[in-house]
Amino acid sequence: MLKECPICKNTFDVYGEHLSAKACSIKCKKELRKQIVFRLNSKRSKNYINGKYTPNICKKIDNTLIYDMVNDLYFNLKFSKEEIAKVFGTHQSVIGYIFDYFRIVTRSRKETYELMRETEGYKKHRPKPKLGDKNPLWKGGQVKRNGYNVNYISPGNYKLEHILVWEKFNNKVLPKDWLIHHTNGIRDDNRIENLVAMPRKEHETWTYVKILQEHIRELEEKLELMKNPHQ
Repeated sequence: MLKECPICKNTFDVYGEHLSAKACSIKCKKELRKQIVFRLNSKRSKNYINGKYTPNICKKIDNTLIYDMVNDLYFNLKFSKEEIAKVFGTHQSVIGYIFDYFRIVTRSRKETYELMRETEGYKKHRPKPKLGDKNPLWKGGQVKRNGYNVNYISPGNYKLEHILVWEKFNNKVLPKDWLIHHTNGIRDDNRIENLVAMPRKEHETWTYVKILQEHIRELEEKLELMKNPHQ
């Protein structure tokens, strides 16, 4: 079956699965698709002039006046597209079309972030982060890290639970370059009898052995008392 290509006007043969083909090649097919889209847009809106979209606002007001106003608001007063849209009483997308129509170069992402940080609008529109128990991901203020319990103190401030337990029991802050050792080796067993403070330098294998030996002796004594309570 022979067909005529609407783009290049050449005849081409179609058969089998390709009977519905409307163009002779991929290049012609792309060009035909552009023309169809343009026709549809032209029917939906009369804002296309010579293949270029013209917002309604550019028809109602003098183009030079709009260009000067948008330039002044955007570059001199540092307004955003959203704020410019409020000035004109229209939607932000229309301002985007105006920028395209007049070929106004917009700010880069980096410049936009810097400007947002400098202006009060950034603080006003930026949602405040939900911290602590107000956060929907709140899990009681305690997380696990490498087997240790870590407790929430304040926004961005976490502290190891065994340090908090030791400091509360001894009523003093853990000295600098000191750490807390768990005598039974269980990192989340934060009973005060299981915690021993020591300098970081002494935290070696022989230290573990001494502490474990003392702990074993205490357990043995308690076991003897349990066996012979009357002695």
